[in-house]
Amino acid sequence: MKCRQGAGLVYALALLPAFRLLAQCPDGSPPPCRTTGAGSPRVPIDSNAVAILPFRVSGPPEAQYLREGMLDLLNVALDGFAGWRVLQPRAFLRQVGTGPLDVAQAARLARAAGAATFILGNAVVLGPELRVQAELYESARGTSLASVRARGAVALPAPVADSIAGGLARGRLAQHAGATRHALEEYTTTSPVALQAYLVAEQLARHAHWQEAAESLTAAIALDSTFALAYYGLYRAISWGNSGPIFHEASGREITPYTIDAVIQSANRHLDRAPPRQRRLLEFTAATNRAEALRLADGLTRDYPDDADAALERGDAYFHIGLQNGESPTQSLESLQRAIVLDPQVPEAYLHVVQLRSMLGDSAGAWQTLGQLRAMAPTWEATQGLDLAMRAAWHREDPATLTPADAETATIIGRYMLLILDRTPARAVALADSFAAFAAAPDHPPAERATALLRRHVLLLAQGRYAAAWDLLRQAAVEDAAGPEVLGATVLHRLVTGTHEPEAGDAARQLASLGSARQLWGSAVLAWWRAATGPTDSARAAVRAILASGEYPEFRAALTGGLTGLVTLRAGDSVTARRELAQANVAWIEFRNIEEFFPNPYLALLMAHLDRRAGDLDVAGRRLSETIGPIGIMFRADAEELRGQIAEQRGDTAAAILAYRNFVDLWTNADPELQPRVTAARAALARLEKRGG
Repeated sequence: MKCRQGAGLVYALALLPAFRLLAQCPDGSPPPCRTTGAGSPRVPIDSNAVAILPFRVSGPPEAQYLREGMLDLLNVALDGFAGWRVLQPRAFLRQVGTGPLDVAQAARLARAAGAATFILGNAVVLGPELRVQAELYESARGTSLASVRARGAVALPAPVADSIAGGLARGRLAQHAGATRHALEEYTTTSPVALQAYLVAEQLARHAHWQEAAESLTAAIALDSTFALAYYGLYRAISWGNSGPIFHEASGREITPYTIDAVIQSANRHLDRAPPRQRRLLEFTAATNRAEALRLADGLTRDYPDDADAALERGDAYFHIGLQNGESPTQSLESLQRAIVLDPQVPEAYLHVVQLRSMLGDSAGAWQTLGQLRAMAPTWEATQGLDLAMRAAWHREDPATLTPADAETATIIGRYMLLILDRTPARAVALADSFAAFAAAPDHPPAERATALLRRHVLLLAQGRYAAAWDLLRQAAVEDAAGPEVLGATVLHRLVTGTHEPEAGDAARQLASLGSARQLWGSAVLAWWRAATGPTDSARAAVRAILASGEYPEFRAALTGGLTGLVTLRAGDSVTARRELAQANVAWIEFRNIEEFFPNPYLALLMAHLDRRAGDLDVAGRRLSETIGPIGIMFRADAEELRGQIAEQRGDTAAAILAYRNFVDLWTNADPELQPRVTAARAALARLEKRGG
């Protein structure tokens, strides 16, 4: 779908005169935030660090975007040039307010952030002309080191910023021989309108106006499809500001036609157009190898310790990847809290902090952080969903009295419930199912009902209620008979339960007939089907063929290796299977509401059994983390059962009791054929509790 090229820019520019800072310090107080004082560590001064403060702009309202726009342009122009390390704007903008800064105030801010120098400037717009004056100061005493003036067209601010950057760096260039700098248009765009749309979007994003920012960035990309900085901005707007893959207005019209995946792929085709810092960020977002993604995230915070974006990306990486790798939630929590210190207006960071504190059992800290998120982004669907999830989880309010605004919010609540109540997965699943039942009510549209019924199908599978899950799946088929997700869920049901082979076989044939129109999740569940049920002498070739081509080649290759291991295990070669299965989870992509169709948690569970058999109990235990949250909920009971057996084998009575109790609670109402395992776990519990008592 083609976007309206000018609409986003016009709309975004219209908002500028009405801007008010929504800043808030990590403790909930208004700015300026306390960065030093009793008990606070003193930040060492870095002689190469420079802080750029917002410019004072004189001119008409539509030119006021240059207040932060000149800051953004100089940030790109100076970072890495003449040995400088530019402190990111987020570190200051929440503290300075909307009024002008004097030299003494700016010097204090720069010193508190560890910058040896800082830049203040003025921009004057007179009709079509732009006049800019900027001054470089020493932060220790506020002494002026250099002053530069430049003028040009207001429609072309980049060449003016280039002149300013070159003049300010002249004194340092003698000390940094060979330093080179690209012209701003090489790192930004040759389109003045696209550049203006990008600068406006950056300002919108800092105020969490994500939809407007996305529309303005979409307009910029429509004017220049090689604009790497705009792609990164759009990636942030979609991923941090929205709970789904696409923004929609109330009318249903798409704000932007781009998905996160499309943005990342487009950005990486134009990495040479990105400045060093943003290139690092883009390379990180494109990483699908788990170890590489975490390595890149660690490198970002090491090399950009005062960059809120870097801290946010690392925290998000350890939230989505690290938890499944068996890393402690504190790894993610520390980075996200650092992001909040650097930029108190980062809604996504608060969202994950609430979830992580809940996972760690810190309900008081979770509630405090949620209060800050509510004050910051009260209309965000994620805020509303998290609020209802927390009330049901911690205040034990009846889900029937907590009516979500719509079916999408109900889905969000269910996902969050599986995270914040991770310590008690049985209760998490039951509450998530209650909210999914709301979305499946008869008064909702058929498509929403079908999606909710499929979600309930997964949650009942997690409880071992296979017969009831099949009934819900048949109801979903009535609502959306031709839907590929129903076909995939039918195949999945057989893979999990071993029942309804004829229906699953027919569904698999229909999925196979989709050919190149089949989405990645469809190929994943179809390849899983072939690996689990096909003749072992032909299953390997079938898996390779199904996953041979398409998006995310590294992820497809890893999945092919893991499913090949499943075939090998069926053939009786557990040694080779263990080696092949290990490939399955070396790569990742983020799934949302379709994770059940990917076999990664199941393959990790198989690996854990083989690791335990080989005596690698630590490795086996870490593999079970693949079932944390919504990603592997169908196999959480199996994981808890095995976790209990491993803990018992190691002599860790407390851990074994907790795991067996979680297993029993999850499968208390499981179907009769599963009850012998529940009985065995109850016996183990009684034995361990007697020993512990």
